[in-house]
Amino acid sequence: MGHLMPFIRLAAMLATRNWTITVVAAQPTVFAAESDQLSSFFATHQNIKCLEFQLLPYNPTTDIDPFFAQFIAIRNSVHLLHPLLSNTSPPLFAFIADFTIASSVCKIATDLSIPTYLLMTTSARFFSLLACHSQLVENNAKNGGSEGVDYIELPAGLPPTPLSTIVDQLLETHTVPLYAILTLDRSLIGHRVLI
Repeated sequence: MGHLMPFIRLAAMLATRNWTITVVAAQPTVFAAESDQLSSFFATHQNIKCLEFQLLPYNPTTDIDPFFAQFIAIRNSVHLLHPLLSNTSPPLFAFIADFTIASSVCKIATDLSIPTYLLMTTSARFFSLLACHSQLVENNAKNGGSEGVDYIELPAGLPPTPLSTIVDQLLETHTVPLYAILTLDRSLIGHRVLI
């Protein structure tokens, strides 16, 4: 629900300014509470359209967080989003995406000439951490990186972050789906970021 609430609040706020809003809702949701929240939201905001995005089934081979599994299912299904977005009426003026699916969605939005905004539901510090995630993984001693490195330098003048405060999954390359989600790639350069 942490990723959902900022998006529906933003949609409601933009709708009060007489914008036509379409929310792409991935189906099925992770938990019933999300489904209930979306149903309540659309019942309360009948001027906001819901575009249901049916995900391809995803059965992880390892035990991962259900939200990460959902992000991966979205990324694996994103090719199905192109026809949905290209057939919306009226045409989309902008697309606001969660950072966890940004690289996949931005490619489609760019193909459709739709400006894309990335909504970071965390902090500028975490965004900076993602920006240097590949360096973080390379410097991890478990991955053959430098021994004795106990912090990571963040860009933009932010203070260094101790490695001890970063969950192990962010330091491991074998967690490929998580690594792919959390690595901000070059395809995102030039897109707008809302933090």
